[in-house]
Amino acid sequence: MAWAIRDFSQLFIYSKKLEEYSTFSRFFFALTLIVGSTLNKLYAEETTSILGFSYITVMALLITSRFKGLKSTVGGMVLLGFFTGIALFSYFISGLLGWSRLDPISTLSGTMYVLALFTSFSCLLQLISIREWRRVMSVIGLKTASLIMSLALLQTPLTIMYTSEAFTTIKLKYGSKKLYKVVIPLILLSFYTARGFAEACVLYGFETSNGFTRRGSKDVTLYLASLIVLTGALLLILTG
Repeated sequence: MAWAIRDFSQLFIYSKKLEEYSTFSRFFFALTLIVGSTLNKLYAEETTSILGFSYITVMALLITSRFKGLKSTVGGMVLLGFFTGIALFSYFISGLLGWSRLDPISTLSGTMYVLALFTSFSCLLQLISIREWRRVMSVIGLKTASLIMSLALLQTPLTIMYTSEAFTTIKLKYGSKKLYKVVIPLILLSFYTARGFAEACVLYGFETSNGFTRRGSKDVTLYLASLIVLTGALLLILTG
C-alpha cells in the first residue's frame, strides 16, 4: 500500500517535458477529456458507455505517460484502481445480499464514469503548472484565491508522500493493529512543511511573471490526441 501511495503522489509533480507544449494546448486536451466523459454519460447506452469511459481513461493515461513515464503513470493509478475495485466489489456484494437493486451494468458504468472523470480532472493538475494556474486566476481577478490554491497544490504531493512514509513507519512499529496512529505523524509532517512554505512566501514572495503560453513546439500532438478522443467518444455514442 505504501508504494502505491508514493507512486500516486508522483502524478502531481510537474514535469519539465510539459514546457514543449503550450498551456493552451494542455488545457484544451484536459477539457476534451472532461467533455468526452460528460457526453458519454449523457447520451451513450450503459453497455456502450463502459467502453467509452475505458477509452477516455486509457487515452488520458497514454498522454500523461509521455511526460511522467508509463511505469510511473500506471503505478500512480494503482491506488485509485484499488479503491475503485473495493467500491465495485461492495456494490456487487450488496446486490447479492439484496441490499441494493442496482444491476451490474449500471454499477460498472457508474464506477467507470467516476474513474474517467477523476482521471480527466486530474489532468488539469498534472499537465498545468501552479505558476500557470496562478497567472490565469490572477487575470480574472482571483489573485488572493490563486495564492491559496498555490499553497494547497504545493502541499498536495508532499502530503500524499508523507502519508506513505507515516503508513510504513506505523506498520513497522505496531503491525496492522494500530494503523489509525498514522494520523499523528502525518499532521506533524504537514504542519512543518506548511510552515516552511509560509516562511518562504514571507521572505521571497511569489513569482509574478507570465506563465501562460499559447504556442508550443509540439502542440500538434495534443491537438491530434484531443481530436482522437472526441471522435472516438462520438463514434461510440452514435454506433451504440
